[in-house]
Amino acid sequence: MRIIFLLFSLILFQSLSSQNTSRVTVFNAEDAQEITIQEESVLRNAIKWNWSLLGRGVFMLNYERELKPWLSVEGGLGLCYQDWMFEASKGIEDILFDSYNDSENAVAIIKPAFEGRVRFYPFQLNDMEGFYCSLGYSRRNYKFESDLEGILYHTGYHINDTQFMVGWQYESWWIDNILADFYLGIGMRGYTYSFIDKSENNASTDSYIIAEETGNNPAFFCGFKLSIPF
Repeated sequence: MRIIFLLFSLILFQSLSSQNTSRVTVFNAEDAQEITIQEESVLRNAIKWNWSLLGRGVFMLNYERELKPWLSVEGGLGLCYQDWMFEASKGIEDILFDSYNDSENAVAIIKPAFEGRVRFYPFQLNDMEGFYCSLGYSRRNYKFESDLEGILYHTGYHINDTQFMVGWQYESWWIDNILADFYLGIGMRGYTYSFIDKSENNASTDSYIIAEETGNNPAFFCGFKLSIPF
């Protein structure tokens, strides 16, 4: 987590310290004076909000930096609350929030999420606009705390996605100076979820343990981001 944060900070520092304007120098042959013409700014950065992840219980902000006209890197940091879609798709609501760990007793604990990807623009970037394909990885963590007979138990799940996406980033026609980023993708998802279960022992009183289940499956992605280029 610290490595991801440091890399993200270095990229951000580089982008802010880099000049986003280009200059053309013209020499006047008659009086040998140098004339500098300032051109319009070239946009090579974007701050993004992936509002479609709200449906997965995540608030995430992304940063994209152009490295070459055909290449950029993007990283994101966010906060996780609860992924109702994941729970429903796996049918684990009753396991996570059953009689040992009912939903009225379980309290969600905010946990971090992060993602990173490399984006390729086959027709080149133009002020952060263009068609792209990308390879990426994301990790989301969800945690719950339950009080069962005076003892605190921590349950939850984490989700790891390896992603391949295609998308189109373009200037929106409904808000000036805002980019829209629409994407579709496929990938592989690995997950682990933990839950409270009764301990299988011969004790006269009930005791509980934290059990875990793991798995993986193909994943499909569809989303939309709003970006501020600079």
